[in-house]
Amino acid sequence: MASKPHKKTQEYFAGCWAACMESLGETSTYLEKHTQTWYVTQWGAGPPSGGLDYNSQAFDDFRNAFGFQKSIRPAKQVSENDVRGWLSTDCFLLIEQINGNSAHARLAYCWENGGIKVMDPADGGYKTLFPVDLNQVAALYW
Repeated sequence: MASKPHKKTQEYFAGCWAACMESLGETSTYLEKHTQTWYVTQWGAGPPSGGLDYNSQAFDDFRNAFGFQKSIRPAKQVSENDVRGWLSTDCFLLIEQINGNSAHARLAYCWENGGIKVMDPADGGYKTLFPVDLNQVAALYW
């Protein structure tokens, strides 16, 4: 079962995914602890942007290196059973496609009252996202 992740604020403009991984490494038994800079240098575009395009080969390499499975679907089709399944082992990365190639990653840790509780590295806070309010999403999970 997932633990509530530590709050992290992204250090790079497009490094939301790296902040999620840093947080996950502090609570998960499946990952070694690394900094956002390490993730951005190893897998992303590097400083200063830190981006990792989730439609790229680099993203697939990143996903495979950590053994993540991937599920992509319209958010409005995401059910409680989906989220609980993705959480059965640990937190998961919830990546919302905002528009075109722009996406934002958050670290999901709980389903509650019809919403997905996440740590959002844009501001380092906790919030609840409702699938009906989101666009297409990808879940990276074990």
